[in-house]
Amino acid sequence: MRIRKTLVALAVATTAMFGSVATAGTASASDSGSDSATSNAGAWYQVYANGSTVGWHVNVGNTDERFWLTAGDTCGHTFSWNWNDATESWWNNSSAKFSCNLSYAHLYPTNNGSQSGPTVSR
Repeated sequence: MRIRKTLVALAVATTAMFGSVATAGTASASDSGSDSATSNAGAWYQVYANGSTVGWHVNVGNTDERFWLTAGDTCGHTFSWNWNDATESWWNNSSAKFSCNLSYAHLYPTNNGSQSGPTVSR
């Protein structure tokens, strides 16, 4: 029960801060409106957009990398996040729902402080 209350509070706080709700998802190579690439360390990653939802998928490569996501909607709400693909893997397949239609989304990896793959955008 305590975990459920914590998760609900986190979802409410995320919505209040970003105008969006992040949720867990599943990987798919065929998400419509998507762009994907492979990092220098071998991690395949993708960002996709569908109306007011932005989603992303990351498959861990040969080394830990930090992934950076920035997205915004047509009403001016923004969402920015970064996570380690190995030690914070629960963020690797997720999505965020905005109040308005998505305007942009960018996802890219870094390794040792430098960008380690192309930026994928929607």
